[in-house]
Amino acid sequence: MSILDPRSIVVALTVSTAVMALVLDYIRRHYPLRVSGHGSWAAAGALFTIGAFLFSGRDLWLPNSIALMPPNILLIGGAILYYVGCRKYYELPVRWRSWLILLILFTFGMAWWTYVTPSYVIRTILFTGTQIVIYSVNLLMLLQREGRRLPVRLVEAFMVLLIAVALMRMITISARSAGGLIFEPTLMQTVYAGAQSVSHFVFIFGAVLMATDRLVMDLNNLAQHDYLTQLLNRRALFGRMESEIARAKRSGSGPALMILDLDHFKTINDTKGHQFGDKVLIHFAKNLQGHLRETDYVGRYGGEEFMAMLPDTDQATATHVAQRIHGLTNDAHPLACQVSIGLSVWAGPGDSLEALIARADSAVYKAKEQGRNRICIA
Repeated sequence: MSILDPRSIVVALTVSTAVMALVLDYIRRHYPLRVSGHGSWAAAGALFTIGAFLFSGRDLWLPNSIALMPPNILLIGGAILYYVGCRKYYELPVRWRSWLILLILFTFGMAWWTYVTPSYVIRTILFTGTQIVIYSVNLLMLLQREGRRLPVRLVEAFMVLLIAVALMRMITISARSAGGLIFEPTLMQTVYAGAQSVSHFVFIFGAVLMATDRLVMDLNNLAQHDYLTQLLNRRALFGRMESEIARAKRSGSGPALMILDLDHFKTINDTKGHQFGDKVLIHFAKNLQGHLRETDYVGRYGGEEFMAMLPDTDQATATHVAQRIHGLTNDAHPLACQVSIGLSVWAGPGDSLEALIARADSAVYKAKEQGRNRICIA
């Protein structure tokens, strides 16, 4: 047997797919953060592995009753589960009914042309056609997602490859030029077996990369954002503000800085409990972020203090923004809390972030001394 015949290719790549499926299952059970879809991907990898394993035993050690129909159903089921995993990864709803109907119709067709009216050609067309439908739908869904990263692009590329090879196989099998058996050592059968097995491996390997990529993004997000309010944490905020000051010195147009300190927050914690206090912080942070521009930087400075930098903003504009934010704290919402705001404005190329913060901090203390719940400008 040639080492590059279709059966050898299937066996070699099936082992690799099985290993990747085990890795996905490990991710499902042990990753500390939520990575949606890995359970469905691991199940798809298991079906790909079992289906290819049964296919490889055809005409050797498995009877046709096992090696003909079940592997086809397992591979189609794996394709459907892989699509389900991709939808879960992007937190999209899964419509099971249509896919269950497709799987039932496919199973009925395979049973008919395997046991009632046996036809290798019609079975092949049915299988490849069903694959084309599933992977085309999956591909379109992936292409519609924004921010596709390398792992997703890798999966997309191999879906295109598998769809193209499947179309070519449908054409050649209809023309009776692809051979009469799945493992005949013809060029078309070798190309098809190779594309099928490589694609299954890449799909599961790509799923591992996608899950890992999501974990890295989540960890980066945790490293840069405050866990409670989801605003930038102090370290990330200062890094971005330093960059903004450097940009301001080059352009000559500088930022304004606000420090916002919730009034009597300790009393809130002492009288209503820390959980209620956390809700107050979350409510304020959400309102604060909602009234700033996407280009502004806002973060939790510490405890009940927040800080916001407004690039390219003069004193009049910054004062108007501060007044708008201050007005939010005087409504009748049960989580509303009064706030003292200190405001400073960039003084020119000789100014620094430390000086800007110091002036805003002094303005906050001035607001506190004057009775709290007000805006003071440095």
